[in-house]
Amino acid sequence: MGDIGWFHPVDEADQWDGFNDSGIEHFRGEPLSNLAREIIQNAMDASIKGSIVNVDILLKSIPTQEIPNLEELLQNLQSCLEASKFESGEKAKNFFQNAIHLLTQKNVKVLEISDCNTTGMNGPAMNGTPFYAFMKARGQSKKSDETAGGSYGIGKFAPYAVSLARTVFVSTVYKDESGVYEQLNQAKSLLMSHDDEEGNRRQAIGYWGVKEKCMPVKGNADNVPNWLSMQSSSNIQTGTKLVVLAFDDSNKDWEKLLVASIVENFFGAISKEQLLVNVNGEYELNKNTLLEIFDNADILGALDEDGLEIFLNRKHYLEAYEGNSFIEATQNTVLGHCELKIMVNEGLPSKVCALRNGMFITEQLRRLIRFPGYKDFVAVFECTNPTGNELLRAMEPPRHDGFEPERLDADKKSQGNKALNDIAVWIREALKKYAKEPSSDVSSIDELKEFFGYEDNENTTNAEKEINPFGNIVWKPRPIKVSTLSLSAKGGQGPGDGPGVTGGGNDGEGGSGTSGGSNEGESGGDAKKSISIKDVRSFLIPNGKRSLSFTPYSSGEINLSLLECGSDQDYFIAVREADLGKVVDGRINMTVVQGQRYRLTVEVEDSFDGAIKVVANEV
Repeated sequence: MGDIGWFHPVDEADQWDGFNDSGIEHFRGEPLSNLAREIIQNAMDASIKGSIVNVDILLKSIPTQEIPNLEELLQNLQSCLEASKFESGEKAKNFFQNAIHLLTQKNVKVLEISDCNTTGMNGPAMNGTPFYAFMKARGQSKKSDETAGGSYGIGKFAPYAVSLARTVFVSTVYKDESGVYEQLNQAKSLLMSHDDEEGNRRQAIGYWGVKEKCMPVKGNADNVPNWLSMQSSSNIQTGTKLVVLAFDDSNKDWEKLLVASIVENFFGAISKEQLLVNVNGEYELNKNTLLEIFDNADILGALDEDGLEIFLNRKHYLEAYEGNSFIEATQNTVLGHCELKIMVNEGLPSKVCALRNGMFITEQLRRLIRFPGYKDFVAVFECTNPTGNELLRAMEPPRHDGFEPERLDADKKSQGNKALNDIAVWIREALKKYAKEPSSDVSSIDELKEFFGYEDNENTTNAEKEINPFGNIVWKPRPIKVSTLSLSAKGGQGPGDGPGVTGGGNDGEGGSGTSGGSNEGESGGDAKKSISIKDVRSFLIPNGKRSLSFTPYSSGEINLSLLECGSDQDYFIAVREADLGKVVDGRINMTVVQGQRYRLTVEVEDSFDGAIKVVANEV
């Protein structure tokens, strides 16, 4: 075995790779959620047929002196720090200063992600194998299954987005062609171009392992630390261990966000008992715990308002997927066997999602976005044919969140378009069968008879014989007088909207700004100055509570009132409890800052499922 250590190859072309790596930047928006999706997808892609994939995610603290060849790694980081002067801004400089600081402490945090009941990353370390594709290739994805989740080779960058040293270790055990167990160990750093002490330009990408040609260390060698090695002395099995060095756990809810992302994206695989996940010994994700996870108050509280709405919608998909639904099946001429599960119930978001191999792909399917005239529902579409899934995978963009036939080769585009169009027609027909609102017959409304003339058999009415003693009616338009909404601390709300009133409903859509109205109702007490708020969102959450979000246009003490939207007037709803502000006489008093987003969890005295309005007034 040759010299082992950290090595960044010499760049003979005098190129320069800056700090902003495109692969890492792709996942920086939601790094924890993206990490969860990518690592689980990689494990599922390497699953052993007939086995349940097990994934363990564990945060550890290791002695920094156990990092192999630590001094060389620190020297590389120091060279990059010196090279950061060529970067605009302080971003690169601050990153490398912090990385050096972390790796000179007594201990450093690492996130260990290990899987079993998988084939591991098949080697050897040569072009064309999954191990080579993960460690060395760019833009290449080599999977053992043509219907595997990944297809662009971009997902491998997700772990680097949560490393404060942009360094990841990998140890994998696989069986070679003769059935012998082999272990490969290597690390990779994605830093930036830099010059070494001799003035040689070094590439941004560096490796730990055998320096000659940047090869992995084979077997359970002495220079492979215990925290890295996939294989132990008492247990030999195929699988992969990935260790994120200097894991960024600055978000106190990192465990909960990982859990939320996993169940959102892989509820299908978990429900079918194809996947088990343990997160830091705190959360066990399996078929029996899925619904508990979706109702977990701590996880719900860790999500922002957009994430919460998505999370609750995925729960509805799970309920439909697990059998509380109507099931339709078809043999599509392009995709093969496909299934659709439909659940109809009040308050559902009326959306259709698509799964592939147990992974959530999209709810923005072509021609399946709007459903006017339908009952509330959710539907889950899944193709169960391997050939069909291969075609669907080929249509997915790098984020695997849609189907785009334009990505197919020219000779397959027509197939892709036909498949999506045929499936849309079939799903529409199935939804008409179970979720279409029936057309109502013409009904006689007896309560209104006295206001309309009666036509006799000769088709004449008494109104034709009546004489208007005041002459003909002349219509003269009059300007509308707009009155200001007044709402006292104990007063009620009259019909019609006034300033400071914004809409909200179960679908999470909120109005913005203000709306004017006649407001003929009485409100008692002194009038209060209305406060404009925008981007109001409101939807039901578990335990009968409601999530309410808004942004105020001005700062100060405000009084929030909730109104149930009626057909001709709105009705006051008394708030029993709120997690922000103070509840006084059924309303919420709180201090707000202009432009700051507020999210409250409220419980009302009398629960209801309809739309609400929110009135904000100055205290």
